[in-house]
Amino acid sequence: MDLKPYSIDPFNEVGIPEKKRDELLAKDFLNSFESLSDAVSEFVNERYYAMGEAFGEE
Repeated sequence: MDLKPYSIDPFNEVGIPEKKRDELLAKDFLNSFESLSDAVSEFVNERYYAMGEAFGEE
């Protein structure tokens, strides 16, 4: 997430070797993608919430 948070292939972005990556099951990829998606969504939501609070203070 820190390297490229919107990557469609988070395993590739973190440098997992191709052989090891190919050994992973599709469910491993989907679980990782779901976790990444949740983390990105939470980050975006918190940012917009903070922007809304700051806007309300002006």
